[in-house]
Amino acid sequence: MKLAPASHHPCHHQRGFFLIIVLLAVTAIMLIYLTANARRLAVLKQDLRLVEQKQMQRFNPAATGVNTNRVLVPSAPVP
Repeated sequence: MKLAPASHHPCHHQRGFFLIIVLLAVTAIMLIYLTANARRLAVLKQDLRLVEQKQMQRFNPAATGVNTNRVLVPSAPVP
């Protein structure tokens, strides 16, 4: 009677260990990528908010409370 040889070769364990290390490395790279993108997005939002504030000051100075030398003309006659 012949028994099947045990398949506990060291190469099978090494391959499994290697795959786990590769998966952990890929996961770490993805997390670094996501963190960098989240930070970049926050910086871009802040820059966009700053540009929007500057445009509001430039194109709508009355809304910012800045006094100008402009004469206000009423659109309807006062009764």
